[in-house]
Amino acid sequence: DLDSEWSLPATSPVAACALPTPSFPDFHVNLDNYAYTMASGQVVATARVNSFSFGTVNLAVTGLPAGVTATLSRQSLVSGAVTLTLEASKTAVNRNVPVTLWVNGNSRVHSATFYVHVIPPAS
Repeated sequence: DLDSEWSLPATSPVAACALPTPSFPDFHVNLDNYAYTMASGQVVATARVNSFSFGTVNLAVTGLPAGVTATLSRQSLVSGAVTLTLEASKTAVNRNVPVTLWVNGNSRVHSATFYVHVIPPAS
């Protein structure tokens, strides 16, 4: 229509695109990488948990093939870093496998799946 006029918006459109603040407590987990390769039968991954006022969460690892063990530096935490050490025995098979780190607390569950190239230690 010929009578309309264009003008700048009254508020910044960038502000409208900002992430909303969660209205409920929750937590988030991520890893420093999503693919790891063992050296001398071992690899270390670092996971970070952000609690966002959620409270204590518990960690567990699943998907380990035979001959591979996992050790967490902490089994539970509120927020912070956790070191996950995976070790292969001489009986482990050289292959690439998905492994999942589970984080749960107060009926909520989040996970991070990553891949590990299992290389057993040399004889």
